[in-house]
Amino acid sequence: MHSLQSPTLRRLLSLILFSCLTLFAQASRLDSLSNLLQTSKDDSVKLAVSNQIIWMHLFQDQVKAWELIEEAKVLADRPNQEFGRVSLINVIGVYYDVIGELDSSLKYFKLALDLSREYGIEIHEEHSLNNLGLYHWNRGNLNQALEYFLASKKINEKLNGENNQLLDGVLNNIGLIYQELFLYEKALQYHKKAYEIRIKREPRPPLMASLNNLGICFKELNKVDSARFYLLKGLALREKTMDESGYFRMLSTLSSCYAMEGDTRKAIDLSAESFNRPETVPYGKLEKARDYNDLAQLYVWINNADSSLFYGKQGLEIIQSDSELIRLIPEIYLALANAYLLKHAIDSSSKYNELYLTAIENTFNKENAEMMQEMELKYETAKKDQALAESKLALAEKTRERNLIVLISIIGLLVLIIFFNNQRLKNKRLRAEVELKAAMIRIESQNQLQEQRIEISRNLHDTLGAQLTFIISAIDNLKIFDLNREKLIVKYDQLSDFTRTAIFELRDTIWAMNKEQITFEDLKGRISNFVQQAKASVPLTKFEFTFPADSPFAFQSKDGIEIFRIIQEAVNNAIKHAEASEIHIEIKEEPEKLSLCIRDNGKGFDLEAASDGHGISSMKNRAAVIGAELSWKSEPGETRIELHLNKA
Repeated sequence: MHSLQSPTLRRLLSLILFSCLTLFAQASRLDSLSNLLQTSKDDSVKLAVSNQIIWMHLFQDQVKAWELIEEAKVLADRPNQEFGRVSLINVIGVYYDVIGELDSSLKYFKLALDLSREYGIEIHEEHSLNNLGLYHWNRGNLNQALEYFLASKKINEKLNGENNQLLDGVLNNIGLIYQELFLYEKALQYHKKAYEIRIKREPRPPLMASLNNLGICFKELNKVDSARFYLLKGLALREKTMDESGYFRMLSTLSSCYAMEGDTRKAIDLSAESFNRPETVPYGKLEKARDYNDLAQLYVWINNADSSLFYGKQGLEIIQSDSELIRLIPEIYLALANAYLLKHAIDSSSKYNELYLTAIENTFNKENAEMMQEMELKYETAKKDQALAESKLALAEKTRERNLIVLISIIGLLVLIIFFNNQRLKNKRLRAEVELKAAMIRIESQNQLQEQRIEISRNLHDTLGAQLTFIISAIDNLKIFDLNREKLIVKYDQLSDFTRTAIFELRDTIWAMNKEQITFEDLKGRISNFVQQAKASVPLTKFEFTFPADSPFAFQSKDGIEIFRIIQEAVNNAIKHAEASEIHIEIKEEPEKLSLCIRDNGKGFDLEAASDGHGISSMKNRAAVIGAELSWKSEPGETRIELHLNKA
């Protein structure tokens, strides 16, 4: 029997244990491993090979896998087998996860982590942390999952260096957690890093997963062209990767892109192709529930209530059968509410609409999302502190060596030594003063950013609270008054429009909160999306949009969102009240100020009579909040609203 004394041998066995399983999937490879297990006299190699053979049976034949585990335990209990023992414990944790014994799975993952730390085997500590992250993620414990993933990433970087080629898995997992928290900009940062690593390798299923994740994030950010670019790129890799599951997942995502552009028939065809995949292609509950939900929503859009109810109820049944899928339930409730409304089943529609609102409130936990970002900030800060400590330690070591040489070389020159020490102390004081000033500047910047976020958060709380209160009040009033069906449908349409507006405002506010500053490009993209939506509602109205090109100027988050709201209000006035056929939006950048002008060729309105309507008061208040000057002029044939904001 031999022990693992060589670091090189340890790393080799680690690669054997945790490299991609597809390298050993063929029967000939299994025969080779079995022969090696029988002929090798090295216990460390035999245990490593046993673990690999167990992996090959784990997801296909659990009975055989357990028999092999029992045999491997005998090897693992022998002296000097710490490395292989921890590997086997991690494998046992995965085995229990596969058969659904979750408590046992968690127990073995924690045991593997404790032993890897006790034995000082950092590569197993990294794998154990990643396994615990996956365990908690699959059960919806996003806080704990992110904490474990970040810890795993930290050890990986310590072992292999930052930006190494083995980080893609944990980067992808962190991106998926931010994705589930609707923080898509943050998720993109990690998905892009994982993609940049995977694109350098031979095409494999992980590359397909990265392309699909990028497509999902760009789709949710309303960047449909970017989403389609990555999705079509992934679909073209179907034959090279042989990843049929990844191919059908991408079809579902691409279906959502076409739905966003209004091509509902194309979207239904793609979702149906994913739904009717061959039986040989795995179709998990999560994917199936998402496809049911997509089809339920799409059939509502083409007024096919019966098909929508069929797919919606099937999807709801799957979601309610598995607590891990509960995050999908708001969308399925909304689809069912709309389908029943099409069938004029008001009571059923009202029931699912109330369930939808409750689920949305429970799903979006702002405090939870902020906790995720705080956790990542702590991780990045700890990494910087560690680097600073190592730098100081190296500096101190060099200083000691230098002092020793000086003492030996110029023992008789005491005056020169004193001068040297004084100069060194002076430099140290100057360095400390520079570091203190830099720290004070960073703290001041962080305080200003926190004040902006608190102000936006307070605005989000007040606005969303008022809107939800209005919705609840409106629903309660519908219960009190005896309205006929036609009036009820009108009321429900009004509620639907109001709810949709509330959701748009919520997304805009979250968009502002996730940015330290808002550039002209950010604002341009947001306004462009809004103008496209406006064109869809009034196709006969002509829109013109003029914007400064390549400007480096950036707004504070709160200023940017207020300017966007003023533009929204002015355009809505032109559409709803002025009956304009042309609407012009122009933003000019001058040396000392910014100028915004919204004008239309509508019928105009009486400024005094409309001061409390048409959103004039709201625009005045928003302009006052950011210290801007707002003016307006209205007459038949032209209404002009101007905003001037000083840069300083």
